[in-house]
Amino acid sequence: SWPVQVPDGPALFSLRPENIRLAGISNDPIGDAVRFRGKLRHHAFHGASELLQIEHADGLVLWVRIRSSGGGWHGDLEFEFSPNDAVPVRESQTRD
Repeated sequence: SWPVQVPDGPALFSLRPENIRLAGISNDPIGDAVRFRGKLRHHAFHGASELLQIEHADGLVLWVRIRSSGGGWHGDLEFEFSPNDAVPVRESQTRD
């Protein structure tokens, strides 16, 4: 969890894949970074970037886009993002 300006209780956020990065490898640290661990489920090379599918321990699946590094990513990895990049969203009350 991290401090946000939303009502108390569970909240839903949107986070763009390119705003998540592998923790601890950047020369540009995020001072108030939110960190989490996840298991790599899928890895695709996309030229200048790589797309990783990460599964959190609670079952949440996230897509992460990182700069191509040739890293042989596998297993459990640690990621981070800036709380400023997490955008609160409301669930739709409309159901089809």
